[in-house]
This record gives sequence, C-alpha cells and structure tokens, in this order.
Amino acid sequence: MKEFLTVNYCYPPTVHIFNGALKAILGNARWVDSLCLVFFSTILSFSTCATALLLLKNRAAAALTVCFINIYPCVALLSHIKLLDFPHLSLFTLAMFTLLNWQRQPTWSRAILCGIALGAACTTKQIASFFLFAPCLLALLQQLYARRYDRALQLTAAGAIVVAFLAVWVVPNWHEISGYMHRNSGHLGSRTVSTAFFPNLLGYANCAPGLTGYPLLALCLLCLTQARVRQLRSLALPASASLAGIICMSALPFQLPEHRYIAPVLLFPALLCAGQICRFYLEKKQILFAVASFLAVYGAVQFAVLNFSPYPLELPRPLRHALLNTNSDRRGPLEPGFNPTAAGDLWGQQWVVRQCKTAAANQVCWLNMLPSTPELSVHTLCLVSRYEGSNVQPTTSRLWTPLGDKIEFDASSCKNFHFYLLKTGKQGLQFESNASAQNYARIERFVAQGPDYQLLSSKTIQDGSQLSLYIRKDFASAGGAPK
Repeated sequence: MKEFLTVNYCYPPTVHIFNGALKAILGNARWVDSLCLVFFSTILSFSTCATALLLLKNRAAAALTVCFINIYPCVALLSHIKLLDFPHLSLFTLAMFTLLNWQRQPTWSRAILCGIALGAACTTKQIASFFLFAPCLLALLQQLYARRYDRALQLTAAGAIVVAFLAVWVVPNWHEISGYMHRNSGHLGSRTVSTAFFPNLLGYANCAPGLTGYPLLALCLLCLTQARVRQLRSLALPASASLAGIICMSALPFQLPEHRYIAPVLLFPALLCAGQICRFYLEKKQILFAVASFLAVYGAVQFAVLNFSPYPLELPRPLRHALLNTNSDRRGPLEPGFNPTAAGDLWGQQWVVRQCKTAAANQVCWLNMLPSTPELSVHTLCLVSRYEGSNVQPTTSRLWTPLGDKIEFDASSCKNFHFYLLKTGKQGLQFESNASAQNYARIERFVAQGPDYQLLSSKTIQDGSQLSLYIRKDFASAGGAPK
C-alpha cells in the first residue's frame, strides 16, 4: 500500500488513480486520455452552471457563466493538455458548488458530500487547499456568528474528511515532500516568504491577460466597477477563494508565478460578468449592455482564433495578430498556442520513435531529448513510444528547477545514450544559469562534432526548424545490439 501511495511525492494521487483505472478498463489509447479531459470538462461546466444558479438565480446568467469559464484562454489551454491544472480547476468548482449547496440547506448528508468533494479537490493538486480554506472558514464563521452550532459541527466534520484525504498522501510522502521544498528553495537562493511575496504577487498580477485575454479582462473590470454591494456580497465565497488563493500562492518562496497555478480565480469573474450583463439587459442600461456584449463577443472571437487558427481556420496574418492583440507570431500573454494541427506527423514525433525503433531492431534503447518544447518533450515522446509499441526509452539531460532547466556536462556520461535528438530554433524552457546554457551547447557540440556519434537522419518540422537524430557509432555498427 505504501508503494501505491508514494508513486508521486510531488502531487496527490486522485487524478492518477482515476486515469489509471480508466485505462485499465478501456485500454491505453490516446482517445482514453481525451476522454479523461472530456470528463473533467463536463464536471467544470456542470459545477459552474449549478453554482451560478445558486448565486445568480438566473438561467441566462448561468448559461453565460458556463460560456465565460470555458472561453477564457487559460481554461481553453488547460483543457487540451494532460497537466493536473484542469482537473484541479474542475474539482475546485465542484467543491465550491457542494459548499454552497450545503450552505443553502445544511444537512449531514450534504456536509459529507461537501467533505468528499473538498477532499477530492485538495488531493487533485494540493494548492486547491489555498483556494478553498477561505470560503470554508467564512462559511464556518457565518454559522458561529448566528450561533448555529449544529451546522458548524457539520462543516467541521467536512473539514475532517479533507484532512483525512490529505493525510493519506502527505504522511507516507512527507520526507520526500520536505526535501523537494528544500531543493527548490536552494535553487531560488535566499528567498523567504517576506522577500518573495510582493514579487510573486506582481507576477500573478501580470498573469491576468493570460488568464482571461484582454477583452474579457476589460469586461471584468467594467462589471466590477458597476456591481452593487449587494451583488458583490452574494459572490463573497468565490471572491474569498480567489483572494486567498492568490495571497497564499504569492507567499510560496520556492514557487515562481505561472498563470495556470491560479486558474481557480476565474470562477469569480465568470460569475460576476454573467450576472452584470444580465442586469444591464434587464435594467435597460443599453450603453453598458452594448459595451459588455461587444467585449464578450470579442472574447469569443479570440477563443475561436486561438483554438482554430491557423488550422483549420485560415486567416490573414495581420488580421490574426489584430484579433489576438499582438503584433507577431508570439502570442504574448496568450502563448503557447493550442489550436489543432492538420493530420500527419507534423512535429516528427512518430518519425523520431520509428527511426530509433528501426535502427535498434526494436531492442531497448535510450534516446536523449535535448529540446523540450510542448510538441517535442520527453513526456510527449514517452507517450508516442508507448503508442507505437516500441522499446525506445526517451530521457533528457535537463533537470527542472524553478528558475529554469539545469544542465550538467560530463563526456563519459554523455556516451551512455544510444540516440540524441537535436533541434534548431526554439529549444524550450529557459536555462537556470549561463553555465547550464554553456553546458547545453557543449553537449550539442559533443554529439554533432565529436567522434562518438553520427547523423542517422534529419527532418524539417511544422515550425520550420530541423530535427537531427544522432546514433552512437558503435551501436550502429553492431546493428542495434544494445550495449
């Protein structure tokens, strides 16, 4: 049992258990990965709609809330990739709904369901607790202030369920977790909570355009200025979740800001904007309604462009840049892209695996991936290798740190790999130091210009860069016999 619970000390096991169970039943195929994302997308839309109905009490506003939460660029991006952040957002929203549902009609059964949902969210990604503790504490204080001690006891029991969920993962992994935090703190130098808080807070503030896009950010600010106190008070729980989450994330000295870490804050602006647009319409505030509608439609157009251009939606480059509020192919706050690509092996993923598989006669072999881009990373190639039924084992010389990838160079260790993949152009995540950048260049020279490796094949890929696959000479001369 301990081995089962200590598979991953960085993240709790809920999503891993779900995905693993689904694959055990349906098989290990790409469509199963997509089905997992569809499942969490359904939870997100259902929970958002149910939450909006409880808070806004308007079906049109509930429908608009679902639209907003799904067209935010951050959510659209996360819903297409296999990170934990999208399940985290989905189960956070479900937990918020169960808490609000309990608050509307407190019963022991609803409190237990709330505890289970809260526990599932916190064991999807542990930072969910940063976003959920404030609304739970606020709900508890409301009951204590009203002297409803039986209801306070119900919510306390729900909290105990959450603690039990987390303890099952934290206790057996505590040694590794504390070591991980210590290593990250070491990479970041002498950062403490006090020295890291304001730089991190500013970093998360700069993430706002990447979370919502400029049109929907402007819409949120418009609605916030026009909202009445009573309407803001009705959104107190999701607002407190957003505020507490950002504060807690900013206080982490060993974690640098990324917009996906604070994705749960998007529930509040989605509710706020949907409620205010409906109020503008019902109260016949025509100018406000027209401006808000324009910004909402503009946000929907950005969603379409980000998801479907340049393929399958062909747009003139100037128009595309104008719609994305940028003047280059780099999307700025909305980068990286997540639009679908045309059929075929445009990024050379299958090409790399098949070349290695053929050269190694389908024996076990090790491939060192020097680039680390979303399309060409060790994680992507591991999946492709599995789908291809090959014995190619992708790995990398890159070591992740909060400041960027760390690279070390040792000539004797470099010879341990049967294949190397090199790439021109964009290489991926930045390096943590100049020394790592220099070591990366040394490895490239060792492979491309040294006496131990020879070029096996090359291929030009979607972004115009060239992939070069190198094979160790003694491995090639032995006809792929592993050494």
